Amino acid sequence: MEFSSDWLHLLEDLHQKPVFPIGLLPPPIQEVDSGDEVWLDREWLDKQAHGSTMYIDFGSESGANDPEILPLGFEDRIHGRGIVRKGWVPQLKILAHPSIGGFLTHCGWGLIIEALGLGRPLVIFPLMYDQGLNARWISEKRLGLEVTRDEMDGSSTGADVAKTSRMVIVEANGDIYRANAMKMKEVFANKQLSDQCIDSFASFLKDNRGHNRLFSSSTLPY
Repeated sequence: MEFSSDWLHLLEDLHQKPVFPIGLLPPPIQEVDSGDEVWLDREWLDKQAHGSTMYIDFGSESGANDPEILPLGFEDRIHGRGIVRKGWVPQLKILAHPSIGGFLTHCGWGLIIEALGLGRPLVIFPLMYDQGLNARWISEKRLGLEVTRDEMDGSSTGADVAKTSRMVIVEANGDIYRANAMKMKEVFANKQLSDQCIDSFASFLKDNRGHNRLFSSSTLPY
């Protein structure tokens, strides 16, 4: 309700039925960086300035051994300035690291929850499914900024990605995205708040057991 109250109330008005958000079900983000576990790339991240690094992830969009996943010579060109990992990485640990200043993502809902649960603003590059809708929603709330695309063919350039990334992570004009994302941490990382949503839904079911009464539940934007 703290994130989607307008839409939840609209659903109730349209359908004349109670609507229950069942929470964001956040991962235990407060436990991801205990310092007890040594993980790959931690040493490199420790050397980067606070909020200076962008984490980029597109999930399982491409296979780890796909030779076309990156341009030829890309890893050599970024040597010392960045790291490429084609297999599994401890995503929450990376996002929680203080050197991370933003997250370039296709805007899947699970990634949004993880990023905002850690107060990370988003550089948005939607690809398919519900990602475009999520991107519009996140942009509207100024929690991130979508990479500019050509209106005719949907393409974008490296310059487009760089410009959007600088705005979100570095430039003064991007303060609003960074501030709003940090503010959303109070909602997205709040396990007690999510538990209350589930408890309210369960209580409704219990109180109306045996009654022929309809109900609807929703975890927007689905």
